[in-house]
Amino acid sequence: MRATALVITTAALITTNAAAQSGCEGLSGLAGRYAPAGRPAASVVYADIRRGTLVLRPIDWQGGAPFGVEGRDRFSMIGHEDRFHATFTRDARGCGERLATTGYGYDEELVRVPDHEELAIEHAYRGGGGGRALVAALPLDSLADVARGLLRWPSLGGPAESLLRSGIERHPQAPGLLAMLGDALMLQGRHAEAAVEFRRALEIDEGHGWAGAALRMLGEPDAPAVPDGWRLPFPAAELFAPPTPREVARVRRRWADRDLSPRKVALVRRERITVGGAPAEARVYRHDVHGATHYGVILVPDGARGAPILAEARGVSPRFPPLDVPSSLTGPRVLGEEAKRTIIVSPAYRGEGLVLLGDTLWAGGDRSDAWDGATDDFLAFLAVAKRVTPEADTSRVCAFGRSRGGTVALLASIREPSLACTVAWAAPTEWLRLMGTWGWTQRQLVEEGLRQRSPPGRVGGQFIDYFLSRALAGTRGLADTRLHLVASSPLYFADRTGTAQVHWAGEDSAVPVINGREFVRAAGPRGARCLEVHFHDDAGHDQDRVEAPWASRRYLLAHLFEAEPPPPRPCGPRPG
Repeated sequence: MRATALVITTAALITTNAAAQSGCEGLSGLAGRYAPAGRPAASVVYADIRRGTLVLRPIDWQGGAPFGVEGRDRFSMIGHEDRFHATFTRDARGCGERLATTGYGYDEELVRVPDHEELAIEHAYRGGGGGRALVAALPLDSLADVARGLLRWPSLGGPAESLLRSGIERHPQAPGLLAMLGDALMLQGRHAEAAVEFRRALEIDEGHGWAGAALRMLGEPDAPAVPDGWRLPFPAAELFAPPTPREVARVRRRWADRDLSPRKVALVRRERITVGGAPAEARVYRHDVHGATHYGVILVPDGARGAPILAEARGVSPRFPPLDVPSSLTGPRVLGEEAKRTIIVSPAYRGEGLVLLGDTLWAGGDRSDAWDGATDDFLAFLAVAKRVTPEADTSRVCAFGRSRGGTVALLASIREPSLACTVAWAAPTEWLRLMGTWGWTQRQLVEEGLRQRSPPGRVGGQFIDYFLSRALAGTRGLADTRLHLVASSPLYFADRTGTAQVHWAGEDSAVPVINGREFVRAAGPRGARCLEVHFHDDAGHDQDRVEAPWASRRYLLAHLFEAEPPPPRPCGPRPG
C-alpha cells in the first residue's frame, strides 16, 4: 500500500551509531527472512521495506501486509491493529535477529535466516527438490498444511503436484493428499489425470466428500450420487449461454426506467465519531428504494466546506456482515490525511445492516440481490447524500469499492455520468463464465451446489443465493434470471465505463484475474482512454496492499482535489 497515510518513516525509530555503521539502522535493518529454529521450517516469514513501510508476508500469503509502528521495533498490521502484531529483537549490530508474532499462529519466536541459506519450504514453492526434504521431516498433518498453502496460489499447481507426489510416496493411504493432488492437477487443466487421483482418494475413504464432488463435476459415471438436490425449472445449458445483444439492450432499458430519486428521506441519527484519527459527524439517513426502507451513513469531517465526496461501495461475504462504521470502510485509510477533508458516503444495501456505536439498523429488501440491486441502493443513497449535505461539493464525487464493492462501483460508473472518477479493486466482471475457480467452470460449481443444496460458503452456494434463489422458489423464469446475471456483469457494458482506475491480482483465487483481462479487452479503444489499469501479478484478493492503495490515493486526490475546474468527462454512459 503506497498511500502516504500508510508510510512509516525511519525517523520513527531511534538507532545507534553502531547500527548505522553496520547498515542496520531503522527499518532496513529488520528486512530479511525469519523461520522457526531447530527444525525444518514448514513456513517462513518475509520482512521487507517498501515505500518506507514494513511489510510482512508468510510464504503462503498472497501479498504482504503493511505494519505501522507501535513502539521501538514493535508493529501492528495497518487496518487490523487489534489482531496482528510483530516484535523484533536486534543483534549487537542492530540488525533484526528474532521475530515474535501474534495473530499468525506461530507458537515460538522466529529467527533470522542467513541470506545464503536456502530453505526446503522455499524449494517446495518453486517446485524444486526441497519438497522431498519436507516430506521426510514433517508429520502428515503439517505436510497437508503446506500443500494447502501451495494450493491457495492459482499459479502453483505444478509445485503443489511435485510436493504431493512425494508425500503420497511416503503416505500412500492418505486420501487427503490424493484429493489435493487432484486439485493440483485441476489447476493445471489436466482433468483426466485429476479424476484418477480423486477416484483413488474415494477408494481409500468412500466418504471423502470433496473427492466425490469432484468426480461428479467432472461428469465421471462412477461418481457417488447425491439424492434430493435442488432442480432448476430450466436447463443449466441455457442459463450459462452467452448473452445476446438483445439481452444487453434490455438491461440498459431497464436501468433507464428505474426511478432512484430520493424518497421519504429522514435523518435518524447523528453521532460524533473519529474517522482516520480526526473528529467527524456521522449522519445516518433513512430513505426508500423501490418501496423498501434503506439506510446509509454520511461522514462529515469537522470544518468541512465545499468538500468532495468519496462514495464507498462495500464488499460481501457468505455471512453478509453489517457495515460497521467506520471500521468496515477502506476509503478513509486509502485517503490518509486527506480523509480529514473528504465526505465519506456509504449505504447499507438491501437486507443488510448498518452498525454505528454498537447499534444496528437493518435495511429492507432481499439481501441476495447483492449486485444489480446493490448498485441501485448505492446510486439512490448517493442521490440522497448530494441533496442533504450542504458541506459537499457535489461536482466532485468519486466511487470506490473492493470485491463486490468494486463491481458495484463499476456498474455505477457505467450508469451514472456525474461521477468524476471510480476506483475498483478485485471486481467480478462477469458471472456466466469468468468466475470459475480452481480449474472448475462456473457451471460445474453451480451444478454441484444444486446437487448438494449448498448454502452460501459451500461449493456454488453464493452464486445460487445471488442469482438462483428466486428461480428455485418458482418466482423467476429463465429470461429474467439471465437478465439479472447480465445486469450484475460490468463486462457487457465495459465500453461505457466512466473515468476509472481498476485493479486485479494474478493470484486471486476468489476473483480470477481473467475478470480484469477480459474487462479491459471489452472496453476497447475507449477503455484505453478512460481506464487506468493495474494488474498485481503476485497478489491475492486484497490486491498488493502497498501498491494498490498508493496508486488509488494518488488517483483519487487528483480527481477530488487537484483539478480546477473539475475535469472534463468524455468517458461514461452514452445514449442508446
